[in-house]
Amino acid sequence: MSDWEPRATTDPDRITATWSTGAFNLGIATGPSTLVVIDLDRPKLPADTPPAHRAEHGVTDGADVLALLCDRHRQPFPADTYTVRTWSGGTHLYFSAPEGDPLRNTAGDSARGLGW
Repeated sequence: MSDWEPRATTDPDRITATWSTGAFNLGIATGPSTLVVIDLDRPKLPADTPPAHRAEHGVTDGADVLALLCDRHRQPFPADTYTVRTWSGGTHLYFSAPEGDPLRNTAGDSARGLGW
């Protein structure tokens, strides 16, 4: 478990006390909330380009990676779920977590991550 997750709260007094000291981003402890969020990023830097094995399929961002994976596994693109646009132009797709072992963050994990 990460060190911030146990500090997540829904306590209105604690939230008010925290937010009275400054502005903060909001986050969701997805594990305890039984959510899975797929983060479909867009490149943040001009040098943030996909590896050759992705680029040869026309992949330019996270949505393209997911579309390619869906196509390879003959699954529809999961557009019928709660979706939000991120500040950088990417997208977050929200799903109910399956029962069983929790799914953890794979960002930057080349062995388990889905994108580059």
